[in-house]
Amino acid sequence: YLDKIVHFGLYFLLMFVIILEHRKSFQNTRILILISLIPIIFGAFIEVGQSGLTATRKGDVFDMFFNSAGVICATLLWLIIKPYKVY
Repeated sequence: YLDKIVHFGLYFLLMFVIILEHRKSFQNTRILILISLIPIIFGAFIEVGQSGLTATRKGDVFDMFFNSAGVICATLLWLIIKPYKVY
């Protein structure tokens, strides 16, 4: 299951970098949630592309799940620590 942990960690870091780079432009939580859909949709496209467009790789539903879980955890962590003005 190391592969799934790596998927979670990489998408967690990707979303956290997106949040840190654009933290001043988030006027409310709704915008942050909409922005978090970008890496989730990107990860889904990558997995679908792997299964449909390549012969050497295969897409995995669990990879999509762990990609999304990493993005969601990063978003929730930001929403928890944001009131403390840690940035």
